[in-house]
This record gives sequence, structure tokens and C-alpha cells, in this order.
Amino acid sequence: MAACPTAVMIRTSLLYGTMELSHVQLDVQRALETDPGSTPMTFFTDEYRSPVHAADVAAAIAELACRTDIVGPINIAGPDAVSRAGFARATAQWMGLNPSRLRTGTIADAGLIRPARIVLDTSKAASLGINCRSVTESYHR
Repeated sequence: MAACPTAVMIRTSLLYGTMELSHVQLDVQRALETDPGSTPMTFFTDEYRSPVHAADVAAAIAELACRTDIVGPINIAGPDAVSRAGFARATAQWMGLNPSRLRTGTIADAGLIRPARIVLDTSKAASLGINCRSVTESYHR
């Protein structure tokens, strides 16, 4: 921002897609395509993000590229705080896989120290008419 103070800086969170899978969705797929009981990944129940569909971010970028009146940081993210485990379950269901086979746990149980709640405030984007779909909306289209 210091180099170009009139630029727009888009901040986003946990990208996913429905035409092409993100690395997070592929993690879910890999975890459920292994032998039962040997799920290699734990999805945290206490780690929250604002998942956003890649197409919604692309539409927001296109909109903001045409707006010379907008400068500085703006959060483009999904409307809901969703746990990693909740996102993994929704993704598994959407893929037609059994979400009950996902291994879940907490950040503390895994011995990790990291931020648990990185949920973006999208009120500035919403005030400009930029709104993103929820995971539920994206997966049920």
C-alpha cells in the first residue's frame, strides 16, 4: 500500500470452488478416499474461517477493478464463520462422500498454537453491493 496508495488490496479467506477443487477440498477428498480408520488428516472443530467461492472472489475483483473510488484494504469473504471441520463435512457431503469418516479434533489436542478465529469483516464490501455466497448456497446450486 505504501508503494501504491491508490490501489485496492483484497483480503480473502479459505478459497474453494465447484468447477475446480481447491487444495482444502482435495484434502477432504484424500482423507475420505483412504482406507477406513486411517484418515490421515484432522479437521479442527475450533478453527474458524470465512470460506469463499473462487468465482465470487473473481467477480469482486472484476467489480473493484472498475471502481476508481475504492482504495485500500477490503475483505472479500463468505458471509459465515465456518469451522474447518464444518467445511470438511459440507465438502464431503457435496462430493457424495461419507462425512462421518472425517477425523475431527481441536487445535489444542493437536498440540498447535495458532489463531483459531480468522473471520473477516465484510461490511465494507457489502456496503458496495459485493456479497459472496455461503458454503451451503454454493454447494446446493
